[in-house]
Amino acid sequence: MLGDTIFLKVLTKIIKIQKLILFSEKVLIKIKLNLLEKEKLKKSSKLLYFSVINLFILFTMGNYCIGEPPSNPNLSSHKSSLHIQGSSNSPVQKNSISNAGAECKVVILGDSAVGKTSIAMRFIENRFPESHVVTLGAKFQQPKVQLKNGATLRINLWDTSGEEKFRSMLPIYFRNINGAILAYDIGDRKSFESVEYWLNVLDSHVKKDNIVIYLVGNKRDLLLNDRKVDPRVAQTLAENNGMMFTEVSAKTGEGVNEVFRQLAEELVKKFKF
Repeated sequence: MLGDTIFLKVLTKIIKIQKLILFSEKVLIKIKLNLLEKEKLKKSSKLLYFSVINLFILFTMGNYCIGEPPSNPNLSSHKSSLHIQGSSNSPVQKNSISNAGAECKVVILGDSAVGKTSIAMRFIENRFPESHVVTLGAKFQQPKVQLKNGATLRINLWDTSGEEKFRSMLPIYFRNINGAILAYDIGDRKSFESVEYWLNVLDSHVKKDNIVIYLVGNKRDLLLNDRKVDPRVAQTLAENNGMMFTEVSAKTGEGVNEVFRQLAEELVKKFKF
């Protein structure tokens, strides 16, 4: 009888402890949910902030694209060699008052993590980011290009995010564009297969035949065994869609400046500046 009483007391205490553990678990779950909600709110606020900043820059600066399709056939044959400000092999840009308004608009497109921001950073700042930073919406920069004849061309460069949650904003950045750099990762077959998607997105908003498009395979520094995209296949895709094509390495800088030089040459040939 005494043993049964002791057993019941122990059992009662165990039940109380179990209830206390369950209650503690519920409290911990609520705390975790609250923390998750706060983190989501923080991310949403950050996204909203950068979206507002991007939209402000877009509507205040994005309309300054003065290039129009050439009406004079002689203009299409005009060729210019370029010096890019910010590159390691180029002279420093001097301000030209008479040509201060010459501008064009270019967007960089492609899947996330293919190196779009790295390509822009290598061209403008001649450096490579040590870690991957996700672009929120788009990043706006204005590198200057000096033509051989002394005229100044400013590129309104929009480095867009490849993440799906930002893609609904892309049509805003396509407004009045003159050119596009379509980037993929030569070590990522899926990013190359997405080129067709990005071409369709462009064509549905601006008609790709009306702008200059440069297909760029990034990460040329990868070992041969890590390559997933044959450059001959990419070249054929580019030719079939009226695009220029090359491979570059934002990490080493190989070919990056040449992309912007050649793109600028084609922009000068296609548009009046």
